[in-house]
Amino acid sequence: MHIHDPQHDDVSPPAVPSPGAAAPSPSGPTRIVLIRHGETDWNVLGRLQGASDIPLNADGRAQAALTGRALAAQPAPPFEVLYSSPLMRAAVTADLIGRELGLEVAARVPELRERSFGLAEGMTWAERGEAFGPGLVEGQEADHEVRVRALAALERLAAAHPGGAVGAVTHGAVIRVIAEYLLQADPYSLPPVRNVSLTTLRHFGAGTWEVEELGRHASDEVQAPR
Repeated sequence: MHIHDPQHDDVSPPAVPSPGAAAPSPSGPTRIVLIRHGETDWNVLGRLQGASDIPLNADGRAQAALTGRALAAQPAPPFEVLYSSPLMRAAVTADLIGRELGLEVAARVPELRERSFGLAEGMTWAERGEAFGPGLVEGQEADHEVRVRALAALERLAAAHPGGAVGAVTHGAVIRVIAEYLLQADPYSLPPVRNVSLTTLRHFGAGTWEVEELGRHASDEVQAPR
């Protein structure tokens, strides 16, 4: 499904490299592979991480390395350049994947950071509901705020690599919000975005996107229940 993002023209560009405005490439669409970070202890405990800089646990590091090895074993490289969120769970996941692919992370992209959950960070969903009830919590980003900043960053990455393939390690809420918007889907109808899963987008220029796949693991050996 193609969708044009009408907010593309009103968003301030993020601080990532770009040769200019996105335009359709004569060599075809740009493919962007979004990878969720590996597991953390807060994932295991079901705690909202958001902007909190929680590190990978041992399983998360193993998941990232295994994902990198599985991608490296593919007949063609899945991407030729790699970016990540600056939060350490994403940054280290990218470093470990990049090591297996022979890639250094090109830049940490602040706009790909996880959604802020404000005062609810560190709580479980049940604790959040009990403490604050439904609706946004003080300091929490709304879905559209996450989508606007993240898609602005992805537009710039697509413009920097027209017709190429880009990897970007980011976070579950970021990937979910983008997928829901591009697919115009009810969130409960989509598969979960688990740790180190891959979601592939295709960019056709001028804010036009397509979701190619959602939530696939690079290897059947990856144990990522969250």
